[in-house]
Amino acid sequence: MKPVRAHPAHSPSLLHPRFALLALLLGGAGFMGCLELSTAEPAGAGGSAGAGGASNAGGGGGMSSSTAGPGGAGGTGGAGGTGGGGPSCPTGLAGPALVLIPTATGAFCIDSTEVTVEHYDTWLGSSPKLPGLADPECGWKSSGTHLPRTNEGTCGPEHFDPKNKPDHPVVCVDWCDARQYCKSVGKRLCGAVDGGGPIGFDEPKTASVDELTYACSGGGSRVYPYGNGADEKACVGDRYDGVDDGPEDNALPVKSAAGCQGGFPGLYDMSGNVWEWQNSCSGSGGLNAKDHYCGARGGSFWDEMSDMSCQSMWKGFTRDLDGKNIGFRCCADALP
Repeated sequence: MKPVRAHPAHSPSLLHPRFALLALLLGGAGFMGCLELSTAEPAGAGGSAGAGGASNAGGGGGMSSSTAGPGGAGGTGGAGGTGGGGPSCPTGLAGPALVLIPTATGAFCIDSTEVTVEHYDTWLGSSPKLPGLADPECGWKSSGTHLPRTNEGTCGPEHFDPKNKPDHPVVCVDWCDARQYCKSVGKRLCGAVDGGGPIGFDEPKTASVDELTYACSGGGSRVYPYGNGADEKACVGDRYDGVDDGPEDNALPVKSAAGCQGGFPGLYDMSGNVWEWQNSCSGSGGLNAKDHYCGARGGSFWDEMSDMSCQSMWKGFTRDLDGKNIGFRCCADALP
């Protein structure tokens, strides 16, 4: 990754050394009710068996025939179907569609792509509130703006262009912008497995503790979203197009790299394109909250394969930093 200076308050020395289901529906299908045939007496025909319940709904008991033949026994009612159920993702929320990620202890949901320029622009149109001054992590932004930066560091007007680039990942936003967007649309920044809480900044980002790693790696079964072997042509990294583009390189529209799907079906760009902010910072508040470092995950269009594995994390971005290679996606709690 090339060095990114996205906020004037920080030295390039903090940045990178280079210019630096299965959306698995767990709702179990119900079983058809057993169909028990009545045994008719010789003197008359037995009644018809009742129908079992449909899948994913509790079936009603079958009805016996009301017209049994003389001396014949009425048919026995069919057994009711087994009801369905299981975790699912919330519907109707703004932003990318959610993908259900089952875990050993439950499930969580994650945006299928990075949040796009169009998604973010729509949110800005709702006049979202800024964090309050008392917010321990983002109070420093109480008099700022959620608009992507377009005139500092690596960020220019071309990096937030809703008219011409609606399907590009939104970039040039800081950690607090990302957190506020996710919260406002009923989601949250991705964090710890089992609830999405903050992960220790220096804690290894293994699949057992980290939602992004778990989703990217198919539950810990692979190194990259597409498999265990590095493939420069699979996801949007520095050599995706076969050349080192240098400082002029930029993100591509989400889902541009068809081979960058996984670790679960319907999940895209978990490696490369842009780094993604995460709920993992070196401090939780205080007067210098904006200067705390926050993790960004997965690598970007500027990065080599060593920075694009499912566990890759860059630790040199402060909470108030923004750059044309930094975006985000959201997670959400699954519905029971």
